[in-house]
Amino acid sequence: MKQLLLLLFVASLLMTSCDPAKDTTPQTILTIASSSDVPVGDWPDRGLPVDYIVKIQVNFSSGIVNVGKNVTIQFDGANASFNITGSAAVKMIGTKDQPIILEGITPTKGTWKGVLLNSSSSENIWEYVTIRDAGSTVDGAIVMSSIVNQKPSISNCLITNNKGYGVYCNSSSTLFTKFSNNTISDNSNAPIFLHLNTIQSLDSNNILANNTNKFVELHTLSYQLDESAIWNKQDVPYRLKGLIIKKRLELRPGTKLEFLPSTLMVVGTASTEVPAAVLIANGTPTQPISISGTVPNVAGQWEGVRVNSSSVEHVMNYCNIDGAGSVAGSCATFKSALTIGRRTSCTAILSKGSFTNLSITNSGGYGIAYRSSDNPVVSANSFSNCALANVFNF
Repeated sequence: MKQLLLLLFVASLLMTSCDPAKDTTPQTILTIASSSDVPVGDWPDRGLPVDYIVKIQVNFSSGIVNVGKNVTIQFDGANASFNITGSAAVKMIGTKDQPIILEGITPTKGTWKGVLLNSSSSENIWEYVTIRDAGSTVDGAIVMSSIVNQKPSISNCLITNNKGYGVYCNSSSTLFTKFSNNTISDNSNAPIFLHLNTIQSLDSNNILANNTNKFVELHTLSYQLDESAIWNKQDVPYRLKGLIIKKRLELRPGTKLEFLPSTLMVVGTASTEVPAAVLIANGTPTQPISISGTVPNVAGQWEGVRVNSSSVEHVMNYCNIDGAGSVAGSCATFKSALTIGRRTSCTAILSKGSFTNLSITNSGGYGIAYRSSDNPVVSANSFSNCALANVFNF
């Protein structure tokens, strides 16, 4: 019986191998030189070192297109790109051993345009994708500039050797559903450009340090935080043009903030109290939170931290404040690196909260200014190179 089954199995194999209808034509690279060449549906692995060559801007405006694992797409020309708009999604899910690669026809920065993502779909999920050699005529490898509520997921991706930014997000409504374990390196600007509201969706395990500009750059017009948020530590600082906190902001241990000259960080607003504004900056001895100017150890570069909220919830613990005290600013008659509450030059604000284990260096004015009769907790702080007294009781 077993011999009969074996003979039947061999016969079936022979019949299958001799089937004239079976296509044995070897796969070739699919070149996309016009819109008529764009595949209908998914982009599978064609089993070649390079599966697709794209010479145009490929537009996706609806539906979901899956790019298979182990696919390599080369882009040829300054306009060659993916443009994802409307409700469209390009889902690219590779693996550690079989990543998806989007690269230039030559390994040179700016060989092709990049991936333009302006879609409201949450199905734009990219895992184990390499994007390199892009940025020819746009601001980076991945560019998000639409005002639609974008919700992409980017994880375990390598974004490298691009002209401009690695990720350029010019939309205040973008929140990543996931941005985790990515390496953004060797790009000719900063690794990421984004709005304040988007910071909260960055996980802490990204590698961002090896780029021309070694900081996460914040949009010029983005300095007011209207929603509660938690900011995770990155391996580079967040560089800000100012920060107005109107809700609750928590800075995780090890987070670094850099402020451009003559800007300030204010909890509340510069002129009025905002009771809902709360700052939680609870560092540790091994992972202090850094709040500084853009150049280390230079006095009076930026205005400083002002706490214009009388909430008792404020916590600053194991924070380093460097290079502040540039100007007195509105509603103040003195310069200080950290001002807790306010005198009556405008409306008086109580000095409340806990401010401990702070290191304040290179202030162009006082180290800390506050009203001691309001009984905030201010203790175990150290000072170095403050132009005026270390502590000023107003």
